[in-house]
Amino acid sequence: MEFSLRFALLSTGVTFAYLVAFGLIALHA
Repeated sequence: MEFSLRFALLSTGVTFAYLVAFGLIALHA
């Protein structure tokens, strides 16, 4: 249960980081 929750938080954080990075690249393009 704890591992599943940790994995969910990690995947959400990675997805959020990719969205932020993509947004910054789009703004600077």
